[in-house]
Amino acid sequence: LLQTIGEHYEQWNHLVKKEKAIHHTLNMLSLDVTKKCLVGEGWSPIFASKQIQEALQRAAFDSNSQVEAIFQVLHTTEAPP
Repeated sequence: LLQTIGEHYEQWNHLVKKEKAIHHTLNMLSLDVTKKCLVGEGWSPIFASKQIQEALQRAAFDSNSQVEAIFQVLHTTEAPP
C-alpha cells in the first residue's frame, strides 16, 4: 500500500496544489447581485487589454462555458498599486 502511494505521491501532490490554487483564486471573486455570476476586479496595463480578453475567451471556450466572460475597462483617477 505504501509503495503504491509512493509511486503516485508526486502526481497527487501536484493535483492538490493545482486544486488549491483554483479555489484560492475563486475565493477572491465575489457574486453579482443576481448571485449567478462571479465578478473579479483588478488592475492591468492598458496595453494588455486585448490579451486579457483573448485569454478570457479561450478559457470560456476550453471549459465549454455556456456564457462568455465579460471584460469591462473602468476608467478611474486612482493610481494603480
